[in-house]
Amino acid sequence: MSNTLIGSAILSHPITPSPHHPITPSPHHPITPSPHHPISPSPHHPITPSPHLPINYGYSTRIDISPNPIPPSAPISRE
Repeated sequence: MSNTLIGSAILSHPITPSPHHPITPSPHHPITPSPHHPISPSPHHPITPSPHLPINYGYSTRIDISPNPIPPSAPISRE
């Protein structure tokens, strides 16, 4: 009796992959990145800094090279 149960269990649960659960990737779930989810950075999320958010140059450098660090309206007293 137990042999029949084991036999039916093996038939209902095959060891070899069924077409519903293939080992090879199906076209619906590709291993290679799809154009909707690229691995390489997209132009909307660049890894390199954009000119709008400079890292090594910009606001601080402009202060250093500014010819007039003190506004003309500020009182200058050197005496």
